[in-house]
Amino acid sequence: MPLPSQTIPVQFRGLDTKTDPRQPAVPGDLTRAENVIYDHWPRLTKRNGFQIINPPIVGGGGITLASFKGQLFAQNPLIGLSYAQGALASRGYAEPVQLTTQPVVRNGYGQQTPDGAIHPAGISVYTYESIEAGSTVSRYTVMDTATQQPIVIGAQIGTAAVKPKPFALGNYVVILYWETSNSHLRYIAIPAASPKTPISAVDFATDPAAGNIWDATVIGGQYGSLFVTYANNAGANKITLKTLSPTLVLGSAVVPVTAETYSTCVSIFGDPSSLWVWVAYYTGAAVKAFAYDYGLLNVMQTFATLDAAPGTVRNIGGVASPSNHVAYVMYEVSAADTRNYQIKWNSISASGSVGPSVSSVARSVGLASKPFVVFGIIHVLVAYQGSIQPTYFLMVEGGASPVYIPTGKLAPGVGGGLTAKSILPEATQISAGVVHVPYLQADQIGSSGGVVFSQKGVQAATFDFLGQSQALEFSDQLYLTGAQLWLYDGAQVCEAGFHLFPEGITAAVNGGGAGTPDAGVHQYSVIWEWMDNYGNLHRSAPSTPVSATATGTTANITLTIPTLRITTKSTPISVVVYGTQANQSIFYRLTSITSPLLNSTTADTVTFAVTASDASIIGNEQIYTTGSPGEVENIAPPACSAIAQFKGRLFVVSSEDPYTTWFSKQAVPGFPAEFNDAFTLTTTRTGGAIGAIAALDDKLILLKEQGLSFTWGDGPAPNGTSNDFSTPAPIPTDAGCTNPRSVVSMPSGLMYQSQKGIYLLGRDLSVNYIGARVEAYNGYQVTAAVMLPGSRRIAFTLAGPRAMLVYDYLAGLWAVWTGLDAVSACTFQGKFAWLKSTMEIFLETPGQFTDAGNPINIGLTTSWLSFAGLSGFERVRHLIIRGDYRSPHILQVSIASDDNPGATQTASIVPATQLTPGAPFDVGTFDVETPFDGQFMAYEWRIHLAKQKVTNVQIILQETQAGPSYGEGLQLSGFAFEVAAKSGLHRVRAEQSF
Repeated sequence: MPLPSQTIPVQFRGLDTKTDPRQPAVPGDLTRAENVIYDHWPRLTKRNGFQIINPPIVGGGGITLASFKGQLFAQNPLIGLSYAQGALASRGYAEPVQLTTQPVVRNGYGQQTPDGAIHPAGISVYTYESIEAGSTVSRYTVMDTATQQPIVIGAQIGTAAVKPKPFALGNYVVILYWETSNSHLRYIAIPAASPKTPISAVDFATDPAAGNIWDATVIGGQYGSLFVTYANNAGANKITLKTLSPTLVLGSAVVPVTAETYSTCVSIFGDPSSLWVWVAYYTGAAVKAFAYDYGLLNVMQTFATLDAAPGTVRNIGGVASPSNHVAYVMYEVSAADTRNYQIKWNSISASGSVGPSVSSVARSVGLASKPFVVFGIIHVLVAYQGSIQPTYFLMVEGGASPVYIPTGKLAPGVGGGLTAKSILPEATQISAGVVHVPYLQADQIGSSGGVVFSQKGVQAATFDFLGQSQALEFSDQLYLTGAQLWLYDGAQVCEAGFHLFPEGITAAVNGGGAGTPDAGVHQYSVIWEWMDNYGNLHRSAPSTPVSATATGTTANITLTIPTLRITTKSTPISVVVYGTQANQSIFYRLTSITSPLLNSTTADTVTFAVTASDASIIGNEQIYTTGSPGEVENIAPPACSAIAQFKGRLFVVSSEDPYTTWFSKQAVPGFPAEFNDAFTLTTTRTGGAIGAIAALDDKLILLKEQGLSFTWGDGPAPNGTSNDFSTPAPIPTDAGCTNPRSVVSMPSGLMYQSQKGIYLLGRDLSVNYIGARVEAYNGYQVTAAVMLPGSRRIAFTLAGPRAMLVYDYLAGLWAVWTGLDAVSACTFQGKFAWLKSTMEIFLETPGQFTDAGNPINIGLTTSWLSFAGLSGFERVRHLIIRGDYRSPHILQVSIASDDNPGATQTASIVPATQLTPGAPFDVGTFDVETPFDGQFMAYEWRIHLAKQKVTNVQIILQETQAGPSYGEGLQLSGFAFEVAAKSGLHRVRAEQSF
């Protein structure tokens, strides 16, 4: 007697990659749901397609896509671009460099001449000079690169060592240093496998001249050679080159035939394309360079003069082009005022051609590292040594003319300043696009009548040039995170605010003419002002006031104002002078609004003559930090890793202190986000560093590495009073976030990617694992999270699988959109837009179903369907697929059974040929007496199962289209199975029975 049958309908329930496939799944769960949406759930319909709206860019490297005031803004590893007239146009340099820092040594002693080497075996070695009881002691520290934990702390190098430099060489880290007791160059070798047991010191050279002028570099990688050059104590020929092999074998000394020697500084560097060995040096009168081959056997470039009259050169560094044998030499030229130091530049080709000419590429700074190349572009760390705001800047070669512009800043206000000695730390490229540089940082220990700083300690900075910016539109600007906070105003990309405020203003009382300031003591203060493309006024902090005593009709006053030379702003910056009346304290504007005094990046100072009488300035604008109630001064924020807006303020997470968030004053029309270094929130170390921030109703959520916190309140007034931001409070969870680009606001709260998957922080602060059903994608980093316009869907673009995860928050269902290799995404003109690594922008095309002309195909795979329970036995007689016909397509149906993913049966359904449009039929699939006349109509397909006696079945549907035109294809409403279940368990083979 045949088993009685029953009909079991199956509605689609979306993607589920987490449920145990051996369990009887809920009918309708899909292990694959490609290119579908759930607008009429449980019906599955096809997603919209995308069209390319701009041609690709040579070199590509797409990083960020954002919308701003009806524009599309894109970013690659070097520049920012905006979309117009079907193409992307450059808007200036905007490297998305991400900065991380770590302490190396911070103690009661002062440190100087830091340097570092990263060995591939997993150790980092840092060297430095420690000033202890008035004596210089050279030491080294070894750290575990992965955990940043110390292995060796402050081990002494020799007894009279100075200027130590470490290098990864073979299976060692070699520390080369100068021994002052005998003027020898010596080294110790630290085995990478056993860093606690270094090899005893060995002489590298015994003939160096007094003055310890030398430099070294590794050429040819870890298993290349260490090349060293120094000034020797010989008679005629004063220059020596020498090598050390990876197995610590000394090479023979090579002495070029020249009577010249090194004065103050020298730099040796390699040409990666040919393994040339370049040497650039200062003779005491000129900057010169020469080159040898890798074996030091042949002179490849004879001694050439790069600058015959450079001034006094303190430091020199060089880097070679990776493709054309051109050597680029940078040298630091000193001045009486450290703010007037500058870096000059020149080049020399393989043929000996020098030029095009000597150029000052960066003013007001000195070299703080050797220059280095990332993705074909020269970078260098420089130091600004002002009296109150010493800061390091990462500079990049900014265009065809040799000029370097800031692309990041480090230790703002607490930097180590200019190098103590004429030797530069290495910039170690530890992987593609990741560079490691040691530096000095002062410790703030308190304030009384001004900020007081302690000794300088050694830190290490890592610049990731493959970092990803987070973009946010706020107060008429688009802000982007990075090694400095970037700003796009619709016309140019530049730094937000001003890296430095004016300092070092001097006032001179001049005799011999009628003066207009009234007799008495006058004070003067200066700020920078800049108007952006939308008319917002950007203001720096004021300078420290300078005083001058006017004598009425017998004298006048002239101000000499150091210029702002560290900026990427391409439109004029105004130098705005404020002054008081005689013996008063209110500062009034003195410089003209209509004929402003302009800043110059190519001059060290500008001057301003005070010509206004005291009575004439009463009605002028007062400086913004005075008056009633006044405001705190504007201080640009540090490098930042995450950004959000909350209560009318812009918040950023400090890259150097990722437990601290800076926030701006509340936005005011006509002004940008204005920060102050007192406007900060600091969290505890519990839960780790802050990985992202986002607003949720009346709370600011701090998403940490292993947890969440929140704060609330409105924050301080512009003058800094009445700050009611609460101390961040924890939210119970173990699912934090380190990826700010994965955070998205949606009606139920905040969705974000944790290290455990995609979570939802509800508006009641409950935390739920909303991404459980797409757990198979947890290993992929989310590159953007976007609420799609005109729908109830959230799209998460993924790095790696050429796919997007899409969550329908009304239906609570997930799907995967395939073939979309997005690196970033946003909404634009009410549509979804995403960026490809080639810098092509894809824009949603509603009602069209191709991606750049390629068909979009629906693909589904059900879970294992067991209608008789776990290990039950059943007869599955028929399957009916029901849906809607939309356009010609082929539907391939595959059936697998008994937990074997290999299909046992396949059928290809071609509706366009199997159902003839316009022909009546009253039998078969549709069983209706109306013509199939091209109108959308429901259709059904019956599949007779070839293998009916099964424990479970799996259905695989894959749509294809033949073209040349492609359409929506089909919609799917569900399945129906005709099943007869048997009682008891299914049979197993004898060898599986016990």
